Amino acid sequence: MYLVLKLCSFVKLVLLATLPFFLFASPAMEVPSASRFARIDIEQGLSQTTVTSLAQDHTGNIWIGTQSGLNRYDGFDVKVFFPEQQLSQSLSDNFVTSLLVDQQGMLWVGTLNGLNHFNPVAGTFENIRLAKNGSDAEPLVLSLHLDKQQRLWIGTNQGLAMLQGASRQVQWYGDSKRYITALSAAGNEGNLWLGTPRGLLFFDRNSEQFSVDGLFPFPDASVMTLFHDKADRLWVGLEREGLLMLEPTADNWTQLEITSYNNGLISKEIRSITVDNKGDIWVGTQHGLSRLTQQNGRWHQQVSYQHQRNNPASLGNGKVTALLQDQDGSIWVGTWNGGVSRLNLANNLFISISRDLALMDTARNPATISLASYNNTIWAGTADGLFTLDSTTASFNLADTSSKGLTFFCTLQRTDEIWFGHGQGIIAVTPANGNYRQVPLPPEVPPGPVRRLYSTDNHLWLAIDQFGLVILDETNQNIVAQYRFSRAITFIQPVKEHYMLVGSYQGLSWFNAADGSLIYEHNLASGENGTALTLPSAPMAYLQSSDNRHWLATNGTGLFELMLPASFADPTAVRFRQYAEAEGLASGQLKAAELDQAGNIWVSSAFGISAFNPLTNRFRNFGYQHGALRSDYINAASTVMADGTIVFGGMDGFTLFQPQQVLAYSAGAIAVPAILEIEVNGQQAAIPDTELTIPATDNRSFSVHYSTREFVETAQVNFQYRLDPVTSGWVTRNANGRSATFERLPPGDYQFRLRAGLDPPGWSDETTLKIRVLPLWWETWLARILLVSVLLLIMLGLHLLRSKNLRKQQEEMAWLVEQRTETLNERTRALQESKSRTEQTLQQLESTVKELVRTEKMAALGQLVAGVAHEVNTPLGVALTANSVVTEESRILLQKLAGGNIRRRELDNYLNKLVQAGLLLDNNLQRAAQLIANFKQVSVDLTADNQRQFNLAKYLDELLDSLSLMWRNRKIRLQMDCPDNIEMNSFPGTIGQIITNFTQNAVVHGFKDRASGEITIHCRKQGDLVEIVFADNGAGIDDEYIERIFDPFFTTNRHQGGTGLGLHIVFNLITQKLGGSVKVSSTPGEGTRFTVVLPLQV
Repeated sequence: MYLVLKLCSFVKLVLLATLPFFLFASPAMEVPSASRFARIDIEQGLSQTTVTSLAQDHTGNIWIGTQSGLNRYDGFDVKVFFPEQQLSQSLSDNFVTSLLVDQQGMLWVGTLNGLNHFNPVAGTFENIRLAKNGSDAEPLVLSLHLDKQQRLWIGTNQGLAMLQGASRQVQWYGDSKRYITALSAAGNEGNLWLGTPRGLLFFDRNSEQFSVDGLFPFPDASVMTLFHDKADRLWVGLEREGLLMLEPTADNWTQLEITSYNNGLISKEIRSITVDNKGDIWVGTQHGLSRLTQQNGRWHQQVSYQHQRNNPASLGNGKVTALLQDQDGSIWVGTWNGGVSRLNLANNLFISISRDLALMDTARNPATISLASYNNTIWAGTADGLFTLDSTTASFNLADTSSKGLTFFCTLQRTDEIWFGHGQGIIAVTPANGNYRQVPLPPEVPPGPVRRLYSTDNHLWLAIDQFGLVILDETNQNIVAQYRFSRAITFIQPVKEHYMLVGSYQGLSWFNAADGSLIYEHNLASGENGTALTLPSAPMAYLQSSDNRHWLATNGTGLFELMLPASFADPTAVRFRQYAEAEGLASGQLKAAELDQAGNIWVSSAFGISAFNPLTNRFRNFGYQHGALRSDYINAASTVMADGTIVFGGMDGFTLFQPQQVLAYSAGAIAVPAILEIEVNGQQAAIPDTELTIPATDNRSFSVHYSTREFVETAQVNFQYRLDPVTSGWVTRNANGRSATFERLPPGDYQFRLRAGLDPPGWSDETTLKIRVLPLWWETWLARILLVSVLLLIMLGLHLLRSKNLRKQQEEMAWLVEQRTETLNERTRALQESKSRTEQTLQQLESTVKELVRTEKMAALGQLVAGVAHEVNTPLGVALTANSVVTEESRILLQKLAGGNIRRRELDNYLNKLVQAGLLLDNNLQRAAQLIANFKQVSVDLTADNQRQFNLAKYLDELLDSLSLMWRNRKIRLQMDCPDNIEMNSFPGTIGQIITNFTQNAVVHGFKDRASGEITIHCRKQGDLVEIVFADNGAGIDDEYIERIFDPFFTTNRHQGGTGLGLHIVFNLITQKLGGSVKVSSTPGEGTRFTVVLPLQV
């Protein structure tokens, strides 16, 4: 597996070598202090922050030597190696002085306690014995060098040694008291240059002699580092005298001056040197890092980088003690006390001038709200004034003292001036001479900050904050038109020849460019996908591409194309087509937009910068890891410089970039992932060369910890793995979850497959691992055959036994069937008899219920007859008395007539008594006749109960005359409120029985032990229904009984002859016969209320 990884890494290295060498090509504006380094220190797991050496192995891992441990970094994790006394195959000392990777991919580690050889396949160290004969102490290894003949040269505190790799034989040369701090060789001869604390030496391999270069200008200088570049130039870094270079064909040395970026301080302490793929020389000093380029045969310091205390993306703190260019072209920088810093193109595709840079200290508020450019100068309108960035000097200064403290919202490029709208008006600058002036506005213009500006032939369009849009005639200095906007205006741009388009947080507004009249408004509204009539979110920027397509950047829903008809004459015909997440956009919260020279659309957003290709309809996204600002960008803050550089403003500053250089970058093919650790049944296991064997113990599980080598797009890396044939598809994990576990695997052969991916370029080649899970003894084939044989014998015996039992069971079953058939027949006959008895009982019950209903009716009729008889008896008694008086008076009158002695006064008196008796007879006989008539109708209704048309009020009057007899000796008052217009076609007898039952319950139960009471009956018509409310103020019904009063046979008066059927019969009559409903409510001590709702027509 290791050889596969090494081969894949080699192929990637070849591919990278074919790419254009623009890793550190100078952009249009180079600001070294804004260059971003990726830091690796203790927070990322580094064992110690003083770095002594750097190396990259064939799989791409970076090895970092420190004063306290050896570190391996793959872009995700740092693995630390320390000396372990209990392990013989561990590092010999924690102070690492030098690192070297040979052609076989093996790592050589120099320490203060000898030399170590690391085998990446086994993951173990071999301590190489260097001690001379008779000495037990290992020398201090200070430097390592591998010549073209693959001989390993070792510089120590005891002189120079050479190790033959295969035999591990050590050969010493020269004085054993000589310290060799640096080694380098040129050509194929194998001759060496040696750096010591007391000068520079030359070692002739053939003669094995040491010599001093007499032309070296500093013979006693302390040499810190030596390096031969691709042209065999020798570069020498001295501790106090600076940097020297010797051409391969020259005799004289060239001294080069290295100065620091901050104040021109000369750096004399040269700690490290390397060369990049372009041939530029990188030099590490006590002040930082410098890059030298050759121009016209002379070497010049192109750029330098220093640590910035408040900038976490700057070079690490301390002296630069180690340098390395990796296979991807990144420059790795090891510093004293600052850990490791990595400088990579991907991290510096964009240059961001932000609050982290000392360059921007002059602006208290770095939020860049407006931008403009002229030649090599960028004007940045911030919340703290107007500033300029000079690309030639990389200086950032306040443009005009009068602008200090003002907030600048917009810019307008005019013929000879640039206008800047701010919180108090407009400032104009003449770029040619740098003069500034205030632009006067007519007093009629509403006061307020100038948010946006645009000018046509003779009109100046202004967006005034807190007001809206003002169109000004610049010639006459008068207002042409003005429009209030409830929300802020985001842009003012022309569309075609005749329209002005104004974007705001309330939508799009179309104006006539000639007279400023408002034509149409597109208010914000959600629309369907595809081509829609509406715009769902606020438009932030508008631009027209070279192919005459029109584009809107919106705050929330991405990029939209304005679909204008070919013969555009009506804004209402405009349609919108969306390009957002489906096309690869990372964030739809767009802020500003610009076109590059190739026709690509660049947009700033809340989370970075994106490029849209109108030909492919796809986005590419860039974020903080590529050099963009970490925080939100700002609406309309953008400009394009003369050389095509695009600038976007944001909350923390502004970002500038060359579009084509950014688009030319592509993340290299992702490295083939490697398996770092394996656990079998919870125990650490060695990584096998071919096949992993899992023993038949525990739960037969294994875990794989994996990674890949990726230092730039680390957070975007995804992994996929599968275990064939267990998993049906690929399992995807992000960069944070780099392990896979499988448990309880059945015995058999498996293959674990692993790959890593980026979007783009896609998935890497696969790493595979064969896995064999051993079976338990009972899972072997022999055990299975024996088990099958035993099972077959058991099954045969069981079959024979079962056949015997079946015959016996059949006989028993036949007897049981006969017995149970007879029992079933008996039960059937018993059930039929029980059914007959049940049917008879049911018929008797139905007859009983009918008889009870009839009895209830007869009881009510009996009470009615008794009452009527009593009532009729009174008028008849009076009539009899009157008749007796008339009879007696008539007999006396006849006697007097017969005697002839009657007087006139006696006759008159008789006649008066006769008249009074006649009136008395007439009134009482009519009363008796009325009672009998009412009784006749009520008794007919109660007994016959035929359906007929009747007036409810009249019927209740007749009924109540009879009912009042129930309480003739008690002070019970009955009141009825029933309108005369309620006509019903129903069963009056049934209604009478219901009212009678309610009345009887009230008198018997409600007014029990009471001498007085009140009953009320209220009727009202409700459409096709009538509501009858019967209420009394009697004793009421307890809560525990209220839910059961309609249940059959429920009574609290059973000991006094109550049946419990009265209200049950009432309920059935109301709900079934009359088709109505009844509800009851009661409060103990206050009375009971029955509400009956009946249809007018049954």
